[in-house]
Amino acid sequence: MIRYFEDFTLGQVFKHWPGRTITEFDNTWFTLMTMNTNPPHFDAAYAAKSQHGHWLVNGLLLLATLVGMSVKDVSENAIANLEYESVRHTGPTFGGDTLYSETTVLEATLSKSKNDRGVIYAETHGLNQNGGAGNDPALPHLATAASSLITMDRLYFVVHTHWDANGISRSSKCMRAWS
Repeated sequence: MIRYFEDFTLGQVFKHWPGRTITEFDNTWFTLMTMNTNPPHFDAAYAAKSQHGHWLVNGLLLLATLVGMSVKDVSENAIANLEYESVRHTGPTFGGDTLYSETTVLEATLSKSKNDRGVIYAETHGLNQNGGAGNDPALPHLATAASSLITMDRLYFVVHTHWDANGISRSSKCMRAWS
């Protein structure tokens, strides 16, 4: 759904669906494509000797997936993503974990320089299939924690208002274009 600035309200929560199961292929392909040579992400024998006992999903793959999952709900109409102020990885993710995410609107401010747009300030959390941060048997406290695997704090993006700079409804312009 395309949302305009006026469609966002303080405290509004978007639960992004569907989830995405991260496979070994996804992780290996992304890790090698991005030239990340850290062995816990693609070397099963090395990772088996690590504290987790098996390979970990690349954190940037989680971030990219989280952003992608949120687009249709919050930023499909964005003019620009301005900033990811903070990204925290708060728990391990393993092959076969399914990632879910939700975004909360923290602030919506009209632009001071352009009357046809505003800035949305939001926070997105990624959760696994257990609703928490990790399913690592070596870290049992994480399996029941009601916390996220990854958090994007203070995500800022610019989105159009329902009206263009001339005060004409974007919806009416779309309707005219289709008629």
